[in-house]
Amino acid sequence: MDSLSIDTLTLHSFQQNPDFDYEKEWFLQDDSLVDWIVRQLEELFVSFLNSRAYQWMGPKFWLIMGLLFLIGIALYIFFRHPNLFRRKSVSSQLKYEVTEDTIYGIDFKQEIEKALASQNYREAARLIYLQKLRELSDANRIEWRLYKTPTQYTREETSDNFRKLTNHFLRIRYGNFNTTEALCKEMVRLAEGIEV
Repeated sequence: MDSLSIDTLTLHSFQQNPDFDYEKEWFLQDDSLVDWIVRQLEELFVSFLNSRAYQWMGPKFWLIMGLLFLIGIALYIFFRHPNLFRRKSVSSQLKYEVTEDTIYGIDFKQEIEKALASQNYREAARLIYLQKLRELSDANRIEWRLYKTPTQYTREETSDNFRKLTNHFLRIRYGNFNTTEALCKEMVRLAEGIEV
């Protein structure tokens, strides 16, 4: 059989089969209002691209459109998140000195009294916590290291009072929690409740 010959019987069966009727795709279906608007905008855009104004502007048109798009995004971000572009003063946020938390070479009793007398409750709370770490380290209940986090110590010393004391310390030291004299007294009570 010749491969170039046409089988008219098979061709006729394909023509009669509605699955192979490709002409129906050429006719427009009933469009919605949104489809009609989109089609009108497309025609307007295509007619602009074929106009003399576009031919004269050329690549400048796309550069202007890109810049307008970027300006639009920047304005959207600016109005949605205005604090993103404002600079905060570091000195107004930090009302205490950030120091290394060491437990050696400190007279805790004297330093805590001095902090309480000057109403520096944040420093007093820090010293109360460090004093308890020193006591626990001296009693070999924890292994103190400069690089350890307070949460790591709660895995070594599992008492409920120490966990609460650590939570207070974390909120004060890293969470900008307002420290009061009452909170310092609570921390002293919790520290005294941890037997060494």
